[in-house]
Amino acid sequence: MGQGIDKAVTIVISDIVDSSGDFFFNQAMASSMIDGKSCDEVLRSFGPTFYISIGDMGSKTMGDAGMKAFSEQLNNFYGKKINPAPGLFEGIDSSSNASTVSLGGGLAKMATMTK
Repeated sequence: MGQGIDKAVTIVISDIVDSSGDFFFNQAMASSMIDGKSCDEVLRSFGPTFYISIGDMGSKTMGDAGMKAFSEQLNNFYGKKINPAPGLFEGIDSSSNASTVSLGGGLAKMATMTK
């Protein structure tokens, strides 16, 4: 018999850049096939869940807008403001390692959050 999970931080990372947030919301709300709950509901039952969209710096404005819209869609679904925001965009600048260091630092902060 395996050991159960009592709490976790889940970080979903994608290279999809979506200006409306609909792609991420539709994926998060997809059926988990567990008690009629969405994938996001199941993941959040174990602790904080974050969604990170990674793209190039040229996509930053569109990516930021999409992940803000996604976060607002989740807020509306749950009827409360999720803080910190569950969706964020990280622009990677291939000519500088600063953006990669920033992403790593953000991941480390998220990983320490449990309910």
